Amino acid sequence: MKSSFIGMIHKIWFLDQIVKAGDFKTASSILGVTPSALTQSVKTLENHFEKTFLIREKGNIALTSEGQALLEKFSSVLEELEGLDQEYSEQDGPKKIRIGAYDSLAIRYLPKLYSNILEVNPNIKIDLQIGRSAELITLIHRGHLDMALVVAPQESDSYFTTPLAYNHLSIYTHKKNLDEKIDIHSLGVGCLRSESDGRQSFLLKALNLLGVKSKDLNVQTDSFEALLALCIEGKISAILPADLANRHSEQLVDVSDFYNAQEIKKQTQHELSLITRKNFPLKWREQIEECLREINIK
Repeated sequence: MKSSFIGMIHKIWFLDQIVKAGDFKTASSILGVTPSALTQSVKTLENHFEKTFLIREKGNIALTSEGQALLEKFSSVLEELEGLDQEYSEQDGPKKIRIGAYDSLAIRYLPKLYSNILEVNPNIKIDLQIGRSAELITLIHRGHLDMALVVAPQESDSYFTTPLAYNHLSIYTHKKNLDEKIDIHSLGVGCLRSESDGRQSFLLKALNLLGVKSKDLNVQTDSFEALLALCIEGKISAILPADLANRHSEQLVDVSDFYNAQEIKKQTQHELSLITRKNFPLKWREQIEECLREINIK
């Protein structure tokens, strides 16, 4: 049975996106489908027309002359359909926005961000994913998130990056530890644990400047909020973002001087950014960015 015309258009669009991405893996991340699904789509298209459109060799892809001719014939159709999709998406707005953030950012900024979004689109639903930056970036690549608040993202063809604010790390403890003349070095030290690809460079710099080795850390966790809670209890000193620690300045004090780590603020500066998948409607990406500016995230 012949495949439907609409189904063929969809598969031709997949072929076009694979060529633009340069490989199946990248196209898979952008489109939010598996590489095997894209492979099957191309095979179905080739079987339907009884022609070979794409050659794959050692991870590289190349259009055949038949593939080039096919995309040229359908280029105006694909452009019109993409234009219509963009137009209607921007008019109606997305039904749901999938946002990622690590816990401390979500706690601080999501309520206000959600309120601002509701003013623009009262029917919107929010799907929030809590995670570390590397995890959230992977989810953006795979098409499982629309946007995420992350730290120091690398440039990518899968998403747009909007810088929001700078932050830095330092080491903090409860003021009562100083009042009671407790030896700061006798307290345990807490830090975020390594991600799948290791610790981020600014965390490594903090540990090096403080002279603390990973094996000597008393507490390692995925949550800055957990470290903050332990620090407020006076149980440990913790390596924390300055913006988070400063919210509790009546209780916490920066003790980097006790470690002769006066350069820690400068050396651990990092950028907080919003990353948004590239096929998310432009109008709504700009609206989210404006909401974050109104919150004055910093």
